[in-house]
Amino acid sequence: MAKCDEGDYVCALDSKLQDRARKELMEDPRERASQIESMRSWIKQQAHFHCRTDDRFLLRFLRAGKFSILRAQKILSNYLDVRTRLPEWFKDVDPRDHNMMKALDKGTIVPLGKDKEGRQVVLVRTGLYDENDFDDVMKNTYMTLDLLLADEANQINGFVLLVECGTFCASHATCWGTDTIRDYVSCWQDAYPIRNKGMHFYNMPTALSAVLGIFKMFMKEKIRDRMYNHANSPKSLHRYFPKSILPEEYDGTAGSLDEKIQSWKEYVLANRDAVIAMNECYLDESKMPKTLKSEEKLEADSWGMVGSFRKLNVE
Repeated sequence: MAKCDEGDYVCALDSKLQDRARKELMEDPRERASQIESMRSWIKQQAHFHCRTDDRFLLRFLRAGKFSILRAQKILSNYLDVRTRLPEWFKDVDPRDHNMMKALDKGTIVPLGKDKEGRQVVLVRTGLYDENDFDDVMKNTYMTLDLLLADEANQINGFVLLVECGTFCASHATCWGTDTIRDYVSCWQDAYPIRNKGMHFYNMPTALSAVLGIFKMFMKEKIRDRMYNHANSPKSLHRYFPKSILPEEYDGTAGSLDEKIQSWKEYVLANRDAVIAMNECYLDESKMPKTLKSEEKLEADSWGMVGSFRKLNVE
């Protein structure tokens, strides 16, 4: 995976992506370098921040914040917060770990390719876990997102989730307590620098409906408005997803799902160094200002989660 050192970013986007970034994300090539440098300078003033400061890493947050420095700072701060506050999902992630290999082999989350609008389609397969390996499935989920976010086209075009629910049952619902759901939603919509362009549910059973109702309680309205239920209709699914990226199991022409799973596993293992490097992104709580700790305690008492609406030391 290509690296970009501080101040060395060279735009290699095609004209279509550049145009979309300018129109939808307010990205101005004339201002880009100075905005990256502003982010980098701010990070270096935060003694408790421990994270990458290379151009490509910072760009994903600027794009998610539509090049508002303040919004980008908030997203990055929340990103580091969840990675610190939820060690069971983010600490010591290594794709060669035995449990992670099992999650990869199960195919709990599998990138399928790009849709007609260039958005990254990701298959999420619910019900392939129990309380013993739930945290490994979450690790696999966010590891996958971090790898996919290295692709600038994904930062700009966004993500669409295809959620396969056929194997979800009442026993799986026990893994999704209210706090867990709140943390999961917070990661997706407040902390990770992704553009959520749609969530499509397929084969959704009754057992998932109640859980999904709790999810919606914590979702922003625009994300709720982008949710679709296709029941078990391939015809409905094909109105949104080209057959060319769907596996045969979904009446597509992209080969078998097992082939997709194996291909993604090989990609992850080939990029193991990049995955392990992300373990160095966290907050050093021993260096956190006391005023910030007090604000976080108040927020935790009020919201049941830390850092989602954190006040920042912004110049």
